[in-house]
Amino acid sequence: MRNLIIIFMIIFSGCAMKKYDFTSPIGDVNESYYEQNLSWWEGYDNALLNKTMKTILENNLDLKNSNLNIEKFIAYLGLSRADLLPTFGASYNASANKNIDENSNSDINFKSSLNVSYEVDLFGKFMDKYKKSVFLLNASKLDLNALDLSIKSDSVSTFFNLMYLQNAKDKIYKMKQNYEKLKEIIVAKFNYGRADKLEVEQINQALLQSDEKILNINTQIYTIQEKLKNLMYMQNLPNLKNYNIFDVKLLGISKEIPIEILSNRPDIKSAELNLKATFYNYKYTFKSLYPNITLGASLSSNEQKFDDSFKFSFLGGNIQITLPFLDYARVKNNIKVSEVEYEMAKNDFLKKLNSAINEFYRAFLDYENYKFKFENTSEILNHSINITKYYQIRYDNGKNELYDLINAKNTELNYELNLLYDKYILLQNENLIYKIVGGKI
Repeated sequence: MRNLIIIFMIIFSGCAMKKYDFTSPIGDVNESYYEQNLSWWEGYDNALLNKTMKTILENNLDLKNSNLNIEKFIAYLGLSRADLLPTFGASYNASANKNIDENSNSDINFKSSLNVSYEVDLFGKFMDKYKKSVFLLNASKLDLNALDLSIKSDSVSTFFNLMYLQNAKDKIYKMKQNYEKLKEIIVAKFNYGRADKLEVEQINQALLQSDEKILNINTQIYTIQEKLKNLMYMQNLPNLKNYNIFDVKLLGISKEIPIEILSNRPDIKSAELNLKATFYNYKYTFKSLYPNITLGASLSSNEQKFDDSFKFSFLGGNIQITLPFLDYARVKNNIKVSEVEYEMAKNDFLKKLNSAINEFYRAFLDYENYKFKFENTSEILNHSINITKYYQIRYDNGKNELYDLINAKNTELNYELNLLYDKYILLQNENLIYKIVGGKI
């Protein structure tokens, strides 16, 4: 009796040990409800883009790995659910013994048993572990959604980047051809003493600069082609030869999108669920201080005949109490680790939320700036086109030299190059905003 009293004193003293203070995870973010188009690129009405995106989404190995990660967390959830249920087992054993010092028969014995054990979840420890697994599973699904959104945005931007570079390369080739015509004129004038050596040097320099631009843009094209191949996981690239980025219509950005839309972002939701998962992991680890009570029962037999070994004549039962808090140093440090992990998850959530807010405002400011720049460059190009027409008329009437007309055409081509870039940047920023807000609103 005395020993029993001592055992219960130890149990209750373990339960009364000081608990670490901790705050609950922040409440659910107030979600805003907007219809979000996750296949926004279809609005560009480009069959080749749609085909490319279909290939990317079907073949991308990162998305496939993310799906496998979900299956892993489903298995973890199954393990956590199993902790809430009894554990069943069965065994069978046959043995034979013979006394070699005596001339006697072998002693044959058959043992069989069916048993069940159940650890009573008195303090909700296993339920906390189960809740943690649920949050981790849902977070992994949101991670897949975030990856899917990122790949879509990146793929559309890469497609338009390749289109822009090939369009720009065509413009630079035209500029080079114009410089070659200019060189013929300047060399002829130089031979007749109507141009000096400086003009010859300048046109040679302009031609070399054109070659350098073509080399640089080829390098950029190879880089983007490699990126697109990696996204598609295939070598056959879309043929953009007859596509012009000026023909791509902007889908537009709504000015009515509120900051609350960020609550729909899968990476923000995932960070919040990971925070809750670490919270329940902290609770689970803390409760490892508490005593464990396991109940067991068994049906068994111990017979000398095989036919009798399945009668299960014996019914047994047991109760086991373990006191983990006696290993306090180890348990305390495990609790400290889970506490630090919870604080880190909280900081990670706040960091992602803060970054998303700043990204949101910056992207909209950039979009307005890029839009204004595109409109401004368009106006400059219109003036340049009119100037070229003016030089063409004067050249046709013999009032200007071909030299002046070609220079005007190259100036026009240069502004076309600038406008190509501005259009690409607008498309890129448009897709970035769709990624930031979780789709097209």
